[in-house]
Amino acid sequence: MPHKAADPEIIKVLLKQEIIRLGIQNNPSRTVYQDRYHRGEAPSPNSAMQITKMSWSDLMHDLGFSYDAKKNLSLIHISEPTRLRCI
Repeated sequence: MPHKAADPEIIKVLLKQEIIRLGIQNNPSRTVYQDRYHRGEAPSPNSAMQITKMSWSDLMHDLGFSYDAKKNLSLIHISEPTRLRCI
Protein backbone atom coordinates (compact mmCIF):
# COMPACT_ATOMS: atom_id res chain seq x y z
CA MET A 1 0.00 0.00 0.00
CA PRO A 2 1.49 3.39 -0.94
CA HIS A 3 2.44 5.68 1.92
CA LYS A 4 -0.05 8.49 2.52
CA ALA A 5 2.63 11.13 1.87
CA ALA A 6 3.05 10.45 -1.84
CA ASP A 7 5.47 13.34 -2.47
CA PRO A 8 8.79 11.74 -3.52
CA GLU A 9 10.84 14.26 -1.53
CA ILE A 10 8.85 13.63 1.66
CA ILE A 11 9.22 9.88 1.13
CA LYS A 12 12.99 10.29 0.81
CA VAL A 13 13.17 12.27 4.06
CA LEU A 14 11.04 9.71 5.92
CA LEU A 15 13.07 6.84 4.49
CA LYS A 16 16.39 8.42 5.49
CA GLN A 17 15.14 9.15 9.00
CA GLU A 18 13.97 5.57 9.43
CA ILE A 19 17.25 4.10 8.16
CA ILE A 20 19.12 6.24 10.69
CA ARG A 21 16.69 5.33 13.47
CA LEU A 22 17.23 1.65 12.70
CA GLY A 23 21.00 2.18 12.79
CA ILE A 24 21.55 0.55 9.40
CA GLN A 25 23.03 3.55 7.61
CA ASN A 26 26.39 1.77 7.15
CA ASN A 27 24.66 -1.07 5.33
CA PRO A 28 21.10 -0.05 4.41
CA SER A 29 19.92 -3.49 3.40
CA ARG A 30 16.44 -3.49 1.91
CA THR A 31 15.71 -6.82 3.60
CA VAL A 32 16.72 -5.58 7.06
CA TYR A 33 14.74 -2.37 6.52
CA GLN A 34 11.68 -4.37 5.40
CA ASP A 35 11.83 -6.53 8.52
CA ARG A 36 12.34 -3.71 11.03
CA TYR A 37 10.76 -0.44 9.82
CA HIS A 38 7.85 1.17 11.70
CA ARG A 39 4.84 0.33 9.58
CA GLY A 40 2.45 3.23 9.24
CA GLU A 41 5.11 5.79 10.17
CA ALA A 42 7.81 5.12 7.61
CA PRO A 43 7.40 4.10 3.97
CA SER A 44 7.80 0.47 2.98
CA PRO A 45 10.67 -0.24 0.58
CA ASN A 46 8.23 -1.05 -2.23
CA SER A 47 6.21 2.14 -1.67
CA ALA A 48 9.35 4.27 -1.55
CA MET A 49 10.62 2.78 -4.82
CA GLN A 50 7.22 3.07 -6.49
CA ILE A 51 6.65 6.70 -5.47
CA THR A 52 10.19 7.89 -6.28
CA LYS A 53 10.47 5.70 -9.39
CA MET A 54 13.94 4.66 -8.22
CA SER A 55 15.57 1.34 -7.39
CA TRP A 56 16.62 0.69 -3.78
CA SER A 57 20.26 1.10 -4.76
CA ASP A 58 19.59 4.43 -6.51
CA LEU A 59 17.55 5.63 -3.53
CA MET A 60 20.36 4.78 -1.11
CA HIS A 61 22.92 6.65 -3.21
CA ASP A 62 20.55 9.61 -3.58
CA LEU A 63 20.13 9.71 0.22
CA GLY A 64 23.91 9.75 0.69
CA PHE A 65 24.37 6.18 1.89
CA SER A 66 27.05 3.84 0.60
CA TYR A 67 25.22 0.80 -0.71
CA ASP A 68 26.38 -2.13 -2.80
CA ALA A 69 23.76 -4.78 -3.49
CA LYS A 70 26.44 -7.22 -4.66
CA LYS A 71 28.25 -6.80 -1.35
CA ASN A 72 25.05 -7.65 0.52
CA LEU A 73 24.60 -10.79 -1.58
CA SER A 74 28.14 -11.91 -0.79
CA LEU A 75 27.32 -11.72 2.93
CA ILE A 76 24.81 -14.52 2.51
CA HIS A 77 26.59 -17.82 3.09
CA ILE A 78 25.05 -20.85 1.52
CA SER A 79 26.47 -24.01 2.97
CA GLU A 80 26.57 -27.38 1.28
CA PRO A 81 23.81 -29.77 2.22
CA THR A 82 24.81 -32.08 5.00
CA ARG A 83 24.05 -35.76 5.16
CA LEU A 84 22.12 -37.01 8.11
CA ARG A 85 23.17 -40.32 9.60
CA CYS A 86 20.71 -42.64 11.22
CA ILE A 87 22.10 -44.15 14.38
